[in-house]
Amino acid sequence: MSTAPAFIDLSEQAQAEELLEYYESRGQKLSVSVTNDGMDKVVHALAEHCGVCLRASEDDALATMTSIFSLFHMAPPAELGTVVLNICKEISADVTDKNARFRFSLLKTLFSIVEDASSPYRADVWLHMLMVARQGTLLKLVSTDPTEVQKNLKDWNCNTEKSQQILRTLYEILQETGQSAAATDVLVMLVSMYTNPNTPQAQTDAKKCIFDSIKESKMYLFDRLLRLPAVQQMKGQPIFQLLTIFVSGTFSEYSAFYQSHKAIIDEAGLDNAMCEHKVRILTFISLAAGTPSGEVTFDTMRQELGLGSDEETEMLVIDAIRTTLVKAKIDQQKRVITVSSSLQRTFGQAEWQLLYDRFEKWRQSFAAVHESLHSNGQ
Repeated sequence: MSTAPAFIDLSEQAQAEELLEYYESRGQKLSVSVTNDGMDKVVHALAEHCGVCLRASEDDALATMTSIFSLFHMAPPAELGTVVLNICKEISADVTDKNARFRFSLLKTLFSIVEDASSPYRADVWLHMLMVARQGTLLKLVSTDPTEVQKNLKDWNCNTEKSQQILRTLYEILQETGQSAAATDVLVMLVSMYTNPNTPQAQTDAKKCIFDSIKESKMYLFDRLLRLPAVQQMKGQPIFQLLTIFVSGTFSEYSAFYQSHKAIIDEAGLDNAMCEHKVRILTFISLAAGTPSGEVTFDTMRQELGLGSDEETEMLVIDAIRTTLVKAKIDQQKRVITVSSSLQRTFGQAEWQLLYDRFEKWRQSFAAVHESLHSNGQ
């Protein structure tokens, strides 16, 4: 029975030769040698075929893989990425519930060996850690927080292609684990990275981004989607019209859209009742934000939101308050909703002007009070 070599005070060359002998004893003869081909090619070959080590016992696998890791510095810097990626592919292949934790620990060790925190190779290792954790139900060992992942991608100097590969995998995992809100945030990040937003893949991801955002029960502000170049490419299409309704439109506009484009809603897997409820809340938020008196009557609500009774109106307002986007009180006797505060669904030039006007009024009021106090003091 072959056993893993013990590397005690061996030179890198002697260590590589023993590894080659061990590979051969395991039935994997490599057609390279330190003498004829040099250490860089040997390290490449050892990395590419390290799966033979992983098929041994965990103790032997740990010994041989640790030895291979220690030879990284013998590879030319320009080729280190290939070496790391080959090892990652071998470790993440054939993962089972039984070996997942061990494979994950090897990748974690590999991640720490890539010492440069800004190295893009770290992204490759982290991606494979994520893949192994996904297969082995070990996701609690990897941070899947979208904000943290986005920061890491920047720190690792990831190119667009690698970043999108990681985000796409993360999106799938978050969807699988029922974290739909975080998954939607990740998909928005992914779509925002397209340098050519008119490609078929960009358009597919942009459509998914729109539909997922509408489906997400806790998402009510859609303005950020309109700023995505891939979404802007959809101008003139029904899906873009649908998005603009959720950004700033009204319930009556959605009703008209549904009558003309019912197939789009159905094919996207959207529930019309859910869409109607969400747009009603959004329409109420617009009414609340645009009412100088701070009061919205039941009659206005029922007319603008297509509600059939005062009871439906009250339930809708309660649901809107639960979103925390609006603060309001219901006066049943007067049949009035008194709004104390409401977020803007969009924030453009008009909203900036409104904010400026309000601050200017406050400034003038404070100036008048100050002048009055100053006059009384004299």
